[in-house]
Amino acid sequence: MGGMLPFTLYGFPPPAKLEVVLLEHYTSHAYLEAAEDTAHYDDVFNHLRASALSARKSEELIAGIAGELAT
Repeated sequence: MGGMLPFTLYGFPPPAKLEVVLLEHYTSHAYLEAAEDTAHYDDVFNHLRASALSARKSEELIAGIAGELAT
């Protein structure tokens, strides 16, 4: 997943029942609507979410780093 550019995954409820991925680049953007494309970015998002620290662990990490920088 290295080198990924920002993306936004939009999900629209029925009756549209549509997923759209917005890819943002430095000078342009693209919208992806094909099921295989949106499924890939859905997998990427789920991987990121599963890898993320909890809110409490994030606070502890930030406080620890801030404490190290303050000394």
